[in-house]
Amino acid sequence: MKVSIVIPVYNVEKYICRCIESVLTQSYKNFEVVVVDDQSPDRSIELVESYQSEKIRIIRHVQNRGLPASRNTGVKHCYGDYLLFLDSDDFLKPHALEKCIAIAQDHQSDIVSFNSEHINDEGETWPVSWHEKFNFFDCCNTNISDYPKLIWDVAAWNKLIRLDFYQQHNIKFDEKQKYFEDHLFSLQLFTKTRKVSIVHDVLHYYTIRNDSANLSITQSKKIDSFDTVQENFKNSLNDDDLN
Repeated sequence: MKVSIVIPVYNVEKYICRCIESVLTQSYKNFEVVVVDDQSPDRSIELVESYQSEKIRIIRHVQNRGLPASRNTGVKHCYGDYLLFLDSDDFLKPHALEKCIAIAQDHQSDIVSFNSEHINDEGETWPVSWHEKFNFFDCCNTNISDYPKLIWDVAAWNKLIRLDFYQQHNIKFDEKQKYFEDHLFSLQLFTKTRKVSIVHDVLHYYTIRNDSANLSITQSKKIDSFDTVQENFKNSLNDDDLN
């Protein structure tokens, strides 16, 4: 089973090599890397190209379109059996794909959600607090109506997703939504399936940037964007397809 890993790239030359190397050194070797160049102004893409790996394909936007659009573009160029979104300043543990594929195959899961830890530029790590609420023990093939506290984890970057399930339900990121785009995305995922498996293991590191001049989009988010999120949630929950 092949895994397609979508990595949007914009202004991450400090982090991109760590991200790419965490994928190329995975214990599970059947994967492709779809890098989406969102017109990054720095050396990020040059660094990606330096790996000269046949597993890496670079898709280029003609203009900057943002993270949601970059993820949507990446999916259009995926040819694997499973999909994983990886942000370009984050990275995976070496056995992440192997662990998730084994669970997905053993239980025929549509989604395998795993734990993450924060890491800063000094290498200090600490738990992602909401994972302690949602992903606090292993379980297989549950759904949001049965155990909402187990699987209502909004992140896009800690999930292995069966690609044909994703495509069948036409799941996409809202490209107009600059902040909190993961929330509505995860709502779409969880309301379309009864086959979500949870891995308590930490398989991913989420980077908290220390440089105030180069914060990630999530770190620099504005509180007024919650209004947009709330409205999108309301519209989705009223959609007959989500009932």
